[in-house]
Amino acid sequence: MNKRIALASLAFCLSASAIAGEAYVCRSKPQPITSGQSLSNKTIFVCSDSLQGTLPQLAKEGWQIVQVFQQTDENDDAPTPEIYHELIVQKP
Repeated sequence: MNKRIALASLAFCLSASAIAGEAYVCRSKPQPITSGQSLSNKTIFVCSDSLQGTLPQLAKEGWQIVQVFQQTDENDDAPTPEIYHELIVQKP
């Protein structure tokens, strides 16, 4: 009986790791809050060294957009606060 439970547990763990997906937090280039930057299909997001692109490009590559945020960054080097967009993408 214990062998069956152990084998079932092992099979479950192997199948779960085989279907594990990828996910990234992506970020657009910060712009001064006075620039009126808004999210568009031309906004470029950097997710990792090897993954970047616009929303349409990421979707075409099979990435699902899970959530989008607008963030404010108060950078000491900038005269005004900056805004940028962050999104979470995933591939199942």
